[in-house]
Amino acid sequence: MNTAEALDYYLAKDVLPAAKALYRQIMDYFIKHKQGVLSEFAAGFRRCCTFLQEQRAQSNEHINASYIQYSLLLSQVLLSRPAYLIEAFDDGYYLGKQLAAVTYHPYWLFDPLFAFYEQIKQAAKKYVQKISLLEVERIFLIELKQYEKLMAFIAKEAIEAILDTPEYEHLPYEGEVQFRIGVFRGETELLFIKNEKNDAVWREIHAILSHQTR
Repeated sequence: MNTAEALDYYLAKDVLPAAKALYRQIMDYFIKHKQGVLSEFAAGFRRCCTFLQEQRAQSNEHINASYIQYSLLLSQVLLSRPAYLIEAFDDGYYLGKQLAAVTYHPYWLFDPLFAFYEQIKQAAKKYVQKISLLEVERIFLIELKQYEKLMAFIAKEAIEAILDTPEYEHLPYEGEVQFRIGVFRGETELLFIKNEKNDAVWREIHAILSHQTR
């Protein structure tokens, strides 16, 4: 078979069945362990805030965060290394100063993804000189896109867990803090904004919810 035929056969017989099995595995885990996943996401934010406070104490400067961002490290993912960097920036954002950074690696998601990547790499070897490693990498990154969307969904679901932490309450800032998620130094999505108005609304909601659970 020629290269185009080999690629079509590889996609149909090797990649698509593995991708379907991967999706079922990941979604099954997420549905069964949703609260743990959200708590883990919020715990990453808390670690970043702790590091930020340590940096603030060591420098004796009034360090204020203007951006908190969960950044997907595509180059690291391709090497099966920790997938996300949680970064705090000043008001200069990418052109300013990175105030703190900690890794965040949801093993429940990326361990299966790494196994899938290895599986399709090994399967490609059957098609000698027909399917390159670059082609496999491209296929994997396309498959990864839907899980980037899943992480953005998780980030939105985890907002309440983040808002309900002492680290959020005491986060040093001036004016506002944007919380974002996306690709490292690439496109990002705004999750929510911390400012006095939004915090006041959250306190009212939290008080109502607390009263209802009594």
